[in-house]
Amino acid sequence: MSAGIFIDDFVAGGKLTVQEFEGRLDLKDPRNSKPLAIEPKFEKIFEAQAQLTATAGISLPIAIGLGVSVPPVNFKKDVELVEKPTVMVRQA
Repeated sequence: MSAGIFIDDFVAGGKLTVQEFEGRLDLKDPRNSKPLAIEPKFEKIFEAQAQLTATAGISLPIAIGLGVSVPPVNFKKDVELVEKPTVMVRQA
């Protein structure tokens, strides 16, 4: 049986916007000048989408084999055919 969390999308960062700014430079009468007023707006961005998945399985191996053994010369060879049918159940 296995289970896991798989993340599909992940976005992290920020967005900086300046909606309004105002300033005035009066060369004739500097008292009428206003410094530049900027109001930046920083917006954090964090988005994640995940999927939780659980999987379970049952299997029963079936094997058919053939072997040759010659003890006086220490010779041994085996051949097997193994089939592992599986039934899987998955929930996402």
